[in-house]
Amino acid sequence: MFQKNQAVNKSDPSPKVGHVSKSLAARMSLLSFLWITLLMSIGGVAITWAFNRSAERSLDNQLLAYVDILISSTMLDANGKVYIHKGDAFFGAIPRYWQVTVNGKPLIKSSHLKNWIKVKSGAGSEITRVNVIDKYGTSITAVEKTIMFPGRQEVVYLFGMQSAIAQAFMDEDKAIFNKALVFILVPVAVLLLILAFIQIRLQSRPLQEIQECLEDIESGKLSRLPDVFPSEIQPLAEHVNTLLDYSEEVVERYRTFASNMSHALKTPLTVISSEAAVSHGKLALTIKEQAQIMLALIDRNLARVKSAGTANILTARTDIASIVERITQGFAKIYDKKAELVIDDRGFFRGDEGDAYEFLGNIIENACKYAKQSVQVRLFSQEDMICFSCEDDGPGIPQEEYETVVKRGTRLDESKPGHGIGLPIARDLVALYNGTMTLEPSSLGGLKVVVSLPKAK
Repeated sequence: MFQKNQAVNKSDPSPKVGHVSKSLAARMSLLSFLWITLLMSIGGVAITWAFNRSAERSLDNQLLAYVDILISSTMLDANGKVYIHKGDAFFGAIPRYWQVTVNGKPLIKSSHLKNWIKVKSGAGSEITRVNVIDKYGTSITAVEKTIMFPGRQEVVYLFGMQSAIAQAFMDEDKAIFNKALVFILVPVAVLLLILAFIQIRLQSRPLQEIQECLEDIESGKLSRLPDVFPSEIQPLAEHVNTLLDYSEEVVERYRTFASNMSHALKTPLTVISSEAAVSHGKLALTIKEQAQIMLALIDRNLARVKSAGTANILTARTDIASIVERITQGFAKIYDKKAELVIDDRGFFRGDEGDAYEFLGNIIENACKYAKQSVQVRLFSQEDMICFSCEDDGPGIPQEEYETVVKRGTRLDESKPGHGIGLPIARDLVALYNGTMTLEPSSLGGLKVVVSLPKAK
């Protein structure tokens, strides 16, 4: 009799924690931040320097404008001599510093100038900036310009203003400009960082896709990497597929070799065992027993060799619940036992379906073989493990004999058929998949076998 109870529990997958220090995207983002910051800083310094030079030239132009006023105030008298017909009143109340010399000799100067300022003689039309001190000890920033008048009269005009006032004008302009520059460069830098981040995300997306595909291969959802990656990454995908093909080819080759070798060894051993069975005497009995032990060893090691390769194949993925259902139902009918199956979680494990049939079949058959009336099978999950338990109401096994029954060829009950390799093979197969198999006393009175296997993602 077969009874099935099923309850599916869904649990949220544990979050994946990334290592930012090892992230290529994080390093590229940091590099982008550094070069954008450096670029904006260099650009800001260069633009500020250019504006400062422009501000100084603007001040010079303002002073030259006043020089032009002085030039326009220059007249020639009846004798052809140069004179200025307007003085300080022409330039307002703010202290202005100016002077006019003719052929190096003083002609007229501002009342704010304590002493005459020595000017360049024979400079032609050259415009020069000079820094002088007025009669109050105030620093003056001035420009001078030379004009040639009739009669070989070289007139040099000089006009200036307090350096503090000039600097204040420039500082005000610089402050306004720097504020505007910050309001422009900061949003531009932020925009560039956002665009760089978007570009990095787009460029790293194929790497994330290949990682997701590899995870699907590991969990058995895919068998190969698809041909959808950019030309720079596609060769990597092709190499991975080649390695997968080679891995499966090698595994299949070794499995075929193991099967052939097993057949080659079992054939003569079967003949020897058969001949010994029809013979009499102590020697014949010894030969028969040893031949059966060798056959059991061959079966066990053949199963181990076949599973050793499959356990390392990334694409292996098996629905263990459906296998448990079929095996439990089948052996319950064969041994005419009441079997109860409880499925709390229909999990997948990363392994070969044939191996699952092998170790699950050995465990369930062993329980049905020794059970008095009923067998209870349960499938459930514990964190990242898919777990299977099978218990019966049979005579059970003393706890001190647990290690003995999982040794190859050991049978505590010689009345039951078999070679005594069912549980040892099951334990070996489970171990190949990094799982565990433990024996416990059953609440039904017999033996309880618990298997834990890594769950496929």
